[in-house]
Amino acid sequence: MIRAKDYNIVFDGNEVETYIKRMEAAAEIEGASGEEIATQVIFMSAFEEVKAKIEAMQGYEGKNWTKLKEELTTEWGIVDPNRRYIPESLEKLFNNTKGVGGIRNLAEYKRFIGEYENITNYLYKYGYIKRESENN
Repeated sequence: MIRAKDYNIVFDGNEVETYIKRMEAAAEIEGASGEEIATQVIFMSAFEEVKAKIEAMQGYEGKNWTKLKEELTTEWGIVDPNRRYIPESLEKLFNNTKGVGGIRNLAEYKRFIGEYENITNYLYKYGYIKRESENN
């Protein structure tokens, strides 16, 4: 059994290669099998959307770590070196802003809006989200 908190392992859809290496290193230390890794991976996922995608993967359903690694890499691996954001990036931006007490001045507002626009433009460009006018 891998104790995620002991190793500070959390997967949010970013840096999947690093996540896989950390999972395997922790599994080696703990003596966990590939089947145990595949079973536990869901509990180390930060967002419900990420968990849902993992739960739908054949490697997760079959408790096959080798297959699951391939699927994780296919889904979240850096195929495009410019890939910078996932849909959860907006939630992370909002939570970070809220965590520091919100927007307190014009400079913070400009920084927030700039980052928000970068994320939404990226997500739109790569088909993660649609413009409001496209939803009608």
